[in-house]
This record gives sequence, C-alpha cells and structure tokens, in this order.
Amino acid sequence: MKISKEFMLAALSGFMIGTSYIPFPPWALFFCLLPLWSQILKQNSYKKVFWLGWTTQFLLALIGFHWIPYTIVEFGHLPYFVGALGLFAFAALTNLHIPLGGVFWLFIKKKGWIKNSGTEIMALALLTALLERVNPQIFPWHMGYPWMYGGFPAYHTADVLGFTGLSALTYVLNGWILFIFLNLKDKKVLKTHTSLFIIFFSLFNIWGYFQKSKWNSHDSTIKILSVQPNIGNQEKQFEIFGSGFKGQVLDTHFDLTKKALQENAADLVIWPETSIPEYLDSYFYRQINVQRVLDFIKQNKTPILAGAYSHNLKTFQDSNSLFLFDENATHLGLYKKYQLLAFGEYLPFSDYFPSLLKLLPTIANFERGEGPLILSLRDVKIGPQICYEGLHPWFTNELANEGADILVNVTNDSWFGHTFEPAQHLFMTFARSIEVRRPMVRTTNTGISSAILANGDIIGFSPQKVPWAGVFNLEYKKSAPKTFFAIFPYLDVLFCLIGLVILVYRSRNKL
Repeated sequence: MKISKEFMLAALSGFMIGTSYIPFPPWALFFCLLPLWSQILKQNSYKKVFWLGWTTQFLLALIGFHWIPYTIVEFGHLPYFVGALGLFAFAALTNLHIPLGGVFWLFIKKKGWIKNSGTEIMALALLTALLERVNPQIFPWHMGYPWMYGGFPAYHTADVLGFTGLSALTYVLNGWILFIFLNLKDKKVLKTHTSLFIIFFSLFNIWGYFQKSKWNSHDSTIKILSVQPNIGNQEKQFEIFGSGFKGQVLDTHFDLTKKALQENAADLVIWPETSIPEYLDSYFYRQINVQRVLDFIKQNKTPILAGAYSHNLKTFQDSNSLFLFDENATHLGLYKKYQLLAFGEYLPFSDYFPSLLKLLPTIANFERGEGPLILSLRDVKIGPQICYEGLHPWFTNELANEGADILVNVTNDSWFGHTFEPAQHLFMTFARSIEVRRPMVRTTNTGISSAILANGDIIGFSPQKVPWAGVFNLEYKKSAPKTFFAIFPYLDVLFCLIGLVILVYRSRNKL
C-alpha cells in the first residue's frame, strides 16, 4: 500500500515530537509541527485533517510512551498481548488535541473567520494549545517540559505561565517558524520575522534568567535523607521468599538508613512510596514488623516519613499512604493518596458498577484520600505528593497555597523497567517545584531519586536499579510568597482566547 506524501510528513512530525521529548534533547521542539501543519493548511476535508493529525499523535505516543505495555503487565497483572493492545489504544486516544485542533481550525476557516495565511497558522496553533488544556490524559504530558530538560532559561517563567503556558508558547513558535518557512521567497517578510523571532526568543530567555535570580536566597535549611531500597515488586518478592520477604524489605531499609545516618546526620528520613509492606496505623502497632519500624525510629532518633499502607477498619479498604513519625516514633500525621492511577490503584466506573471488580480482581481498589494536605514536622510544613500526583499542577498549587515550605514526592517507578519513564517522571514532577517555587525532594524505590531548589538548581541524582541513600541539604525560604501561577494558573488559556478573538476580529474587519 502506497503511503501519500501528506501522511509521511504527518508521521515525520510525530517522529520529531517523540524524539524531542525527555530523555532526548529537544532538537526539533520549535519546528516539529511544521511537516504536519504545512499539509493541514492545504486541506478542505475534515476527515483528511483529522487523520493527518491522528497519524502524528499516534507515532509520537508510540515513541514517548513505549513503556506502557511493560507497566500494564507489571502493574495490572495482565497478559503481554493486553499490554501491547493497551499501548495502541493509549496512542490512539491520548493526544486528540492535535487532530481536533486541525478540525476546529478548518471549521472556523470555512466559516470565513480567518482569511489569510498568517492568521490561519496562528489560529491553528492557538486552537491546538487550547484543546491540549482540556484534553483528558492519564499521563498528562505536554510540550512545556522539554524547555526545562533542554536547559532553556525561559522555563523559569513557569512560575507565571506554568509549564502549560510554555507548551502553548511552543505551538505559537512552531506556527511562527512555519509562517517564516512559507515566506522564504519574500525577503522583507523573511528578514522582519526572523529578526523579531530571534529578539523575542532572546528576551524571553532573559526574562527567565531574572525570574530564577529572584529565588536564589533562602533563610532555612533541612537535611533530608532519601532512601532508595531498590525493592522489586512485592508480588514477585512474595513468590521468591514467601511471607518472609517483609522482614527482608525492612532489613534493607534499616541497613541503608542506619549506615547513611552514621555518615551524615539528617533532620528527616524519607522511605519511598509503599516501600514498607505493612499497615502502619496505630491499631497494628503490636504486629512484629510494625513494632520493628517503631523501635528503629526510636533507636536512631530521627523523624521518618514512610511510604506504607493504611487500612480503614470501617470500609475495609487499603490506601497508598505516607506516615510521619517524630524521633520518638510518635505519629505526627497521615496522608492518603488522592490522585489514584487508573487500572493500577482503582478500576474506573467501579464505584457505580461494583461488579466490575469481580471481573478484574487483580486490579487494586484503593481508598481515595481527601485531597492535598500539609504535614508538620516542628516548624517545617511539608507538602506531600505520592507518585502520579506530582504531574498535576492544581495539586501542588493547593499545597503551596496551604503554606507548604517544602515539597516531598515519593514514587515507585519499579513498574516501568528500563525505559524512558523514570527520567520523564522526574522532570515532569520537578516542574511543579518551579511553578510554585518550593524546593522538592523526590524519593523513589528504584530511581531516580533527586532534589531541586526553588531556583531550579538540581542537587544530585541517584543511580537507577541499585540500593542507595543520600542526604540532600534542602534550602528554602520560610513562608515564601505565592507565585502568580499558584494563584492564577489559567493565564495561558486567557492569552489563547484573547489571541483567537484578535485574529478573528482582524480577519473579519480586514485589518
């Protein structure tokens, strides 16, 4: 079957986007959509426009989310062919803002609301950016994160625009470069717009540099020991060691923690997401392994924030939780994960159709927490996130607005194997620190564990797939001011809407 040039170019856009995303350098970030959009501009068929955009979204998702089959098998306990089908289904649906952006663009074009190449290109860019904002995604990626991974100083403007705003700007810059490309023969347009593009891009990065400099000062420091036990998935541990695997898991945590504390004292120890395979609620304190945890804390005289399970005696449901203990093993606070992962921690629609749980009994049915909350250790206000919650700006914004001094993200990336996911997850989570300008420690089971300061400086990476422990000196500003993005996270939406109104007004009035 012969593939048309149009679809080959659409596929090229998908390849360019997929290979400009973490962990690749963003080599094509500002022109990756040119092949697709240059073909969409020529179309007059909704069907053709949609399938061109769909081709791009499908290929970029296959590249960027190649780890999904492995995760479905490991996390959902499903066969490999189901994992492959899951990837294809995900790739078919996850980025519909790209084809739908083209469809909406063609609609307003046929209505006569946009009438020249410049407004057509910008309208396509703005519509795609707006639809990206409302497109529901299980793993909400977008074009803003490569700014940070690529080291462009402009990513520091995210405390005003958010990384969603940077993503919207990426679409606009792609449109601008496309306009320049389509006018290469017009020397006046070429010279003017190339110069303006360079000036804008330079000034935008200079703004980012000065945004960073505002957060170089601090007045407080907390030393946090991040423990990375590198424990395999618990079901496999049970298959190998039987029920005794729990004791071995605790020994690994204890050995890593004790050795690290002997070398460097810490104010707080963090054990990652559900790495303690026990319930740490007070009504389980008499159990041997739970008592071992409490005794360890007392012996080492260091507070611990432990990822473990909580059990609700009323609902008989478990929850993915964080328990905070002081140096005397006194329980200071409990956080239950709110933003659960579909098909891994809950089954969609099972609240309305409980019989679905009987059809898929291997999928967990965790209890959902009440939402973002602050845990306090003496005078330090900790904003906890568990894994997936670090991908959602609204969640971290609430923590900052509730007064968090520092952010703590605990994660278990053992479900993703040797793929791109750990690096993607790390930088997508660290982006929240920039948006609210709060430092963050990220402690993981298998890596990558790291920390980032409010000014964006990253202070170390752990190796992957090995036991590790390290102390991060987390400098922070007590009662730091709220960022603009934390207060008003929709500036990009407002700009896109205003931009579209201006484009339509100019076209209809021939300005």
